[in-house]
Amino acid sequence: MLTRAVELDDANPLAWVNLGYLHESRAELPLAERCYAKAYALNPRSALAATNLGSLRAQAGDLEGAKPWFEQALANEPGFGPAHYNLARALWVQGRLDLALPHYADAARLLPLDADAAMGHGAALTAVGRAAEARLELERATRLAPQNAEASAWLARAQRLTDLQPTAPGHPTVKEIR
Repeated sequence: MLTRAVELDDANPLAWVNLGYLHESRAELPLAERCYAKAYALNPRSALAATNLGSLRAQAGDLEGAKPWFEQALANEPGFGPAHYNLARALWVQGRLDLALPHYADAARLLPLDADAAMGHGAALTAVGRAAEARLELERATRLAPQNAEASAWLARAQRLTDLQPTAPGHPTVKEIR
């Protein structure tokens, strides 16, 4: 059906993106990449097509090749949550948590119902020692996806850290933040 949609209107970038999703779901990554590239060629301002091209590069282990696509997506649409999330993941894997954290924060804010965005932000906050803030994000992630074992593990870690951290004068506790 999607192939037919592209045949009927091969100048429709969204049809190409959707056909790319179909190929990606079937693990036909070279075909998915061609579809996303066609969508991007038809609409170079498409944050969605750029993000999808970056995601394929990241899946292939090419984080350096993925980052420019995510950055292009954000240049095209600064409020595109999936690009913030994927760029944050790539940066963290490369050891640049300082650069990843603001993108995780943006992703969590822009994608309030996305458990992965909340978990990523909470995990990053935990990793930099901001456990009280992390707990709030990780509690949200576990509410959104109760079966997410990774979010639950990060929440347990943040809880242990907050139990160990004395509250400095003027710094709120988790209960005060809520």
